[in-house]
Amino acid sequence: MKATRKQMMLGGALAATLLAAWFAPSDEEPANAVSAPAARTARSERPAVAAQGAELDVLALRPRDGEDAEQDERALFAAPSWNALPVAAQPGPPVPAAAAPPPQPSMPPPPFKVFGRHQDGTVATVFLFYQEQNLAVKVGDTVAEHYKVESIGPTTMQLRYLPLNQLQSLDLGGSL
Repeated sequence: MKATRKQMMLGGALAATLLAAWFAPSDEEPANAVSAPAARTARSERPAVAAQGAELDVLALRPRDGEDAEQDERALFAAPSWNALPVAAQPGPPVPAAAAPPPQPSMPPPPFKVFGRHQDGTVATVFLFYQEQNLAVKVGDTVAEHYKVESIGPTTMQLRYLPLNQLQSLDLGGSL
C-alpha cells in the first residue's frame, strides 16, 4: 500500500500534536511563573467597580462557595414577580402641555374679477372672470363650488363662502 500525499499530511499533523502535548506545561506549575498565592493576591487587589442600581460588576472575581454563592443562586432561579408597580411608580405616556387652540380658519379673498354687469328689468347679471373662464352669475347661483351669490346691489355683490358659511362682499366698481 502506497501512502498518498493526504495521508502523509495527516500523519505529520498527528506527530506535531503528540509532540505539543508531550512538552506542554503541567497543571501543577503555573505557566507565567507567578506562584498561586501571589496570583490570588494580585487578582484580589484589583479595584472592583461598585454596583450602582441594576448594573453588575461583571469582571469581578467572586468565590463560588459560601453564603454569597447561595444568595446568587437563589436570586438566579427565583420566580419572577408579577405584581404591578405602585401607581406612582408606573411609567406612563408623557402628559402633553396644554396646547393653544388652533387659529380659526379665515376666508380667502374672492377669486373673481368683475368685468361687467347687466340689468334686465329686476334681474341683475354680473359677469365674472374666474380661472380663465367667463361666468355670468345671478342671485342664487353657486360659483366655483364654494361661493353662493346672496344678493347683487348697485355697487357690491354679496357672496356666501360655503365652507365657513360667512358672507363676503365683492366690489362691482360703480353704480348703474
